[in-house]
Amino acid sequence: MDTVLSVDLGSGADDFEEEATQYFHEYVPLSATPSVLSRSENDDADTDEVDEDDIRNRVGEYCTDRPTATVSDQSEDTNEEMGYIERTFESGCGCTEKCFLKLASFKDQAYSLILRLREYTKGERDIYILSKLEDQLITKDVGTSGGKRERQRFHYCFQGVEICVSAWRSLFELGRSEFKNLKRQFKENGVSPGVHGLKGKNSNHGHKFCVVEGAVLFIKRYADQFGLPLPAAPRARDDTAPVLLPCSDSKASIHAKYKEAWNSCVPYIQFIKPKIDLCKTCHDLREDIAGTFTEEIKLQLTQRLMNHVEQAKQELYHYTPFLTASRRSLLPST
Repeated sequence: MDTVLSVDLGSGADDFEEEATQYFHEYVPLSATPSVLSRSENDDADTDEVDEDDIRNRVGEYCTDRPTATVSDQSEDTNEEMGYIERTFESGCGCTEKCFLKLASFKDQAYSLILRLREYTKGERDIYILSKLEDQLITKDVGTSGGKRERQRFHYCFQGVEICVSAWRSLFELGRSEFKNLKRQFKENGVSPGVHGLKGKNSNHGHKFCVVEGAVLFIKRYADQFGLPLPAAPRARDDTAPVLLPCSDSKASIHAKYKEAWNSCVPYIQFIKPKIDLCKTCHDLREDIAGTFTEEIKLQLTQRLMNHVEQAKQELYHYTPFLTASRRSLLPST
């Protein structure tokens, strides 16, 4: 039974191969037939070798064509750093020691330093420079009349060559103010990341929550009235769909409308001004002058107001020295 089955399967496979060959001869060009249908083991080896050689040729052409463009691109990127090094060494440091002449053989090291610093982030760059300052710090015990005292100074050097502070700053691309701030940070906190002065404090330009909430509510209502909401967010974004305001508006114009609403709806809310910060006597006299109809009484009230203002000035002159002395006594002594 097994023998009969094997013969049947073999004959079916032969029929299928004949049909496939006939199909390819009819619909496929003859040049493609031998490589697809009739290949011996030797042919397979030859074609594999040809394919590998072809691949090697393609890779060789790619590599020989690419380096020219790649090198040019890299040279364009490095021209800026190398140009900075050349200008720095040519301009010099300005001191009598002519430090950059002593560093003439270390241009490659200076170039590598510039590349390394420009790859760092701001925090990483500061830490790197602070660590260099720590390495170049020299502490000496100096005898004084009050006893011994430590004196600290920096011994600036590059590649083992002593240089001035101006040359050292130029090599590390440090401005005068930035270098001063880094030295102060090193003396106060050592080699540690800088801390912003307002960290943990309220912002100098902050507002109360109710003020921000009112402004946001005004903007939202304005957008609901005049805006055109899009049906969905732009492509590649999964957030709230934007609302488009008319191009005739701007943030400045909307802010002007916000102030206009303030002046129209709540004009009684005002900022205090010096001329309206009056005492009771000034306020009463001004109201009496405005409500008087006779010229003689108006002149009398005006004279009383002028006398009152002059008396207030004399009192101010009398109080001013005492106020100044009080401020000085409250200030810490320096």
